[in-house]
Amino acid sequence: MKKILIYINAGFFLVATALILGGVGYAVDWVKLPSDPILFLSRPWTLITYMFLHVDIWHLFFNMVMLWWMADLFVYAFTVRHFRGMYVLGGLVGGAMYLLAGLLFPDNTGLYLVGSSASILAVAVAAAVRMPEMRLRLFLFGEARLRTVVIVLVVLVVAMAGGNVGEQFAHVGGALAGWLFARGLERGRDYTAWINVVCDFFCSLKIPRVDLKRKPNRRKYKFAGQKAASGRQADYDFNAKRKKHDEEIDRILDKIKSNGYEGLTDEEKKTLFDSSRR
Repeated sequence: MKKILIYINAGFFLVATALILGGVGYAVDWVKLPSDPILFLSRPWTLITYMFLHVDIWHLFFNMVMLWWMADLFVYAFTVRHFRGMYVLGGLVGGAMYLLAGLLFPDNTGLYLVGSSASILAVAVAAAVRMPEMRLRLFLFGEARLRTVVIVLVVLVVAMAGGNVGEQFAHVGGALAGWLFARGLERGRDYTAWINVVCDFFCSLKIPRVDLKRKPNRRKYKFAGQKAASGRQADYDFNAKRKKHDEEIDRILDKIKSNGYEGLTDEEKKTLFDSSRR
């Protein structure tokens, strides 16, 4: 999933660059999130598109490196499905905070927000909340706790916004989304569930293909009852194995919460890693 998100971000960047070089850069404004709430009402889709758009190569490079790194940490603690929803939720909350800044600070209007920083901060903070004591080996800095690394990251990203209050609000909003998601999941509330339902719906849409040369389907009913019975047994076995696997993952996550990631055995780490790759 992280590769897909990187490809999408890179694709948006290439298209935006082509439009700018082609002399129609004004068209890119239609996918940026405006700080003016009134203008936003005429471009509501920008609340989604802005989180995939970068117009500066170094902005894109830095964000994609951070996304690649933080995605693996997040998936260790949660799932790939949660990662997809967390990216979008972080962007939505960050965008909403950006619009709020436009209301509170009228001088901030006339600007636009682009980039996946809010989404990445959401992913990073959620991972840090779930595994605060996890030790990371950093080049030139040695070992550090994940919680410390993410706090420094949030402070740096917010500070890099300079005097742009809207961007600062957006980055804080992304971090807040990650914190709320992790805490909510501990209480059995998945705030990304509705996002994944929407994504699943659009991903399931397929253009029907008609094969004119296909022969009529001739169904055989000779052993229909036997097949149905075996199918029900297969479903029962699958559900039983899935329930046992989910219980084991829940036990491992509870152990991480109590003793930290380093408290896991090699077998438990492997089980958690294999589950995250599904």
